[in-house]
Amino acid sequence: MQVKFVLSSLFGIIGTVFVLLGCIFWRIQAVKNSYTGLGEARVVSIERRYNSSSHSSYYFPQLEFMVEGKQYFLKSSVGTSDAKYQEGQQVMVRYNPDNPQQFQIEGDNAWKILKIVFLSLGSLFVVLAAVLFLVL
Repeated sequence: MQVKFVLSSLFGIIGTVFVLLGCIFWRIQAVKNSYTGLGEARVVSIERRYNSSSHSSYYFPQLEFMVEGKQYFLKSSVGTSDAKYQEGQQVMVRYNPDNPQQFQIEGDNAWKILKIVFLSLGSLFVVLAAVLFLVL
């Protein structure tokens, strides 16, 4: 009885945390998708970050674009595991017209992927918690 309660509680807590994170990623994606400004940006450099625990590199494009005559140099907060962008490459960006420093590269779906993964895993853990509680 004690083990059943501990296991189901643990799975339930983990599942709930994952579902909440999935909801946060969903909200971030919704906000970024609501940006109405659309413009062309140029990749000026690529910042490579090495993750020693996974022994892999992530690439973060640094962009330059103009909005109403003002030039912006910004780094994407989303990195990719492959060198998806090249220096000098032109990309479309969607930005917040009130604050162009809030932007996303068109077609970048990292938040969507995170949302799906966390909501799916969280739901699975919650279901497992319920099954463990009812079966054990």
